Amino acid sequence: MVFGMLSGALSRKLFVVCNVLAVMTVAFGASASMAEPALPQGTIKIVVPYPAGGPLDVSARIVGKSLEKSLNRVVLIENKAGANGNIGSDYVAKAAPDGMTLLWVLSNTLTANPSLYKTMSYDPDKDLITIGIPVTFTQMLTTVPSMPVNSVADFVAYAKAHKDHPISYGSGGGVGSPAFLAMEYFKSLAGFPALHVPYKGAAPLLNDMLSGVINSTFMVSASSVQYVKQGKLKGLAISGSKRSPLAPEIPTMAEVGYPDFVIETGFVLLAPKGTPKDIVDLLESDLRKVVASPEVQTRIRALGLEPGTAFGAAAHTALNSEKVRWTKVIKEAGIAPR
Repeated sequence: MVFGMLSGALSRKLFVVCNVLAVMTVAFGASASMAEPALPQGTIKIVVPYPAGGPLDVSARIVGKSLEKSLNRVVLIENKAGANGNIGSDYVAKAAPDGMTLLWVLSNTLTANPSLYKTMSYDPDKDLITIGIPVTFTQMLTTVPSMPVNSVADFVAYAKAHKDHPISYGSGGGVGSPAFLAMEYFKSLAGFPALHVPYKGAAPLLNDMLSGVINSTFMVSASSVQYVKQGKLKGLAISGSKRSPLAPEIPTMAEVGYPDFVIETGFVLLAPKGTPKDIVDLLESDLRKVVASPEVQTRIRALGLEPGTAFGAAAHTALNSEKVRWTKVIKEAGIAPR
């Protein structure tokens, strides 16, 4: 009788425990399901709005390959060049907001193009969400060896002394390119004239610099170093916040009297507006991990670029600050929108 009563009590307790465990299991399963971002199955497409082969494209492929492993999705890089990055950017801005179509773009496309074009078919602020700035680079003010200058002060004095025959500067990409914006900003700060000579890319610009066809330019710092060390070009200053470890003898623009001249251009990863927050958070988290990996950092630096450190809200804030600067520079330079 006691055994029967004990057995019944145990049965009831066991029944209660099983029910509790069942409820906890269901609750945990539901919680896990809710926590898991609903990233669709299929191929993730990262659109690069410039031709294949350049640093922007190559870095996208490096990061994209690592994201494949992290996200367990195939990642395809697709080039949609044209209109200074606007064509590919517009394509992504109008894509389905499901995290499967992303944009890998030069920061200038987002921050300078709105002031350089009368009309744009998309609005970077309203139509895109910033995931991060995973790659950055600085530029170096370089001149030809025949130019009788050895410092930024010499350069400015020389440019001012030759107003009747302005010095020339090149840009690989033309109006709106990093070199163009950097020199126009420098001109506005120092007050000297210079003639802009646009090129379709960095290669033809470099050829004309090495042959002395043009006087000066802002070049990607890491790409400039070898020519400076060989005496084929002169390196006067770095646009970044600190000196390049590849050329520590070359000062920053801030060090030589231009404290506001700090330009570190970024490659930005974005998603269409309306992409669910959990998917954006997942992409940001995985992007952080990928960029922090030693393998990816080594490959990025091999391109003469630097791993970025701004993600999410911090990246968005950085782009807004850059936009304020370029809007002012473009207006003061009197560059009419196209």
